Amino acid sequence: MFRRAVRYLLLPEYLTYRLDRRAVTDPCTAESTGFMRKALPTWHTARCKAARCRRNTARCDPKTANTGSDRIEPAMAKAWGLSPDTLVVAGTNDQYAGALGAGNCRPGHRH
Repeated sequence: MFRRAVRYLLLPEYLTYRLDRRAVTDPCTAESTGFMRKALPTWHTARCKAARCRRNTARCDPKTANTGSDRIEPAMAKAWGLSPDTLVVAGTNDQYAGALGAGNCRPGHRH
């Protein structure tokens, strides 16, 4: 089944893909898979090769959370009751967003 997969997507990636048909990922989220080096951000080629992932299967375009991706697909806008002018942005996991909202955004700061 894994060999036939077209993409492996985490939840934020899946939602943006469904809404605008572009596979984008937040580097922080992608790093949690062990396949991305967030600091660059680039994919670990050796790890992807070891996992036998095809080039485009496990890899999405890295975009910082809250970065615009594209407009919502017209069919999705209609199905979800949204304006066709709705912009789709890269998301992140709730743990990262929650930590930022709690003020954990300065070196050495802990809550």
